[in-house]
Amino acid sequence: VHVSPTDFIKLKMIYGRTRKLFDYSKSLTRGLDADININKLIKAKESSQVNFNIGGSFVTKYEEYVGPVDNFPSNVDAFSGRFDLSAGNFTLDGEYVEKGPDPHLLNKESFEKGKAVQINTGFTQNNFGASVTLRSLSNMNFKSEREGEFMSIAPLNYIPALTKQHDYLTSNIYVYAAQGIGEAGLQSDWYYTFKPGSTLGGKYGTKIAANFSLYHSLEDSFDVFSIGDKKYFSDANIEIKKKWSKKFEATFAVQKLFYNTSVIQSAGHESVEAYVLAFGGLYKWARKKS
Repeated sequence: VHVSPTDFIKLKMIYGRTRKLFDYSKSLTRGLDADININKLIKAKESSQVNFNIGGSFVTKYEEYVGPVDNFPSNVDAFSGRFDLSAGNFTLDGEYVEKGPDPHLLNKESFEKGKAVQINTGFTQNNFGASVTLRSLSNMNFKSEREGEFMSIAPLNYIPALTKQHDYLTSNIYVYAAQGIGEAGLQSDWYYTFKPGSTLGGKYGTKIAANFSLYHSLEDSFDVFSIGDKKYFSDANIEIKKKWSKKFEATFAVQKLFYNTSVIQSAGHESVEAYVLAFGGLYKWARKKS
């Protein structure tokens, strides 16, 4: 259900059972989300270069427990608060999430709370752009059922891996998976376009994109502000795209990768360190043929 009681408030409400393949999970999920546009609240001028929004969410899962453990939670609550600020060419947003005790197989029946914090910032100016994302999370696997053979089925939250999605298959052999039990890391993107007619831009211009991501363990598995020594993943890469003529354009990419196999795949294999070079060329010899 979506409701907008005023022009500056948007509300969303959900109630139901999570789908589990072709069936439904045993639990009931209820949720409420609110988004408040501060500019409209204070009646700021439409020409204002500053826009500010705040919001919050509350989600609760009920799954009956009939086991022998005292004070075992049948209800698991999670709440979050967020903000979104943009001022001219600059953007900044962040969110903090906290989840109540939620013992299950993935967290080894822990009664500790789950926590997560994420900050995103970006800047664009003419032919330059940059963004940085910081994230740390602990015990944030939130499932619609606390037990089961396949714990990856029917999640209540989505935790993406904040790493670059590469264009080439070779670069995607070792793809990072976010560690819901605990991780801390960052991703940064940098873009620059050499304009057509410049020395490095040539006749048609040249685009350069650089990306870096790094994820580590937590020193304290239940403290999202502690960074541990164990390295999970890193990816440093640069990509150059250039159009040489009306018919031919090329892409060249270089990547340095570290992949902790024993953590990401839960397998007893050695970590992978790799260097990847990729070249792509596109030649168009007719309007619909290339």
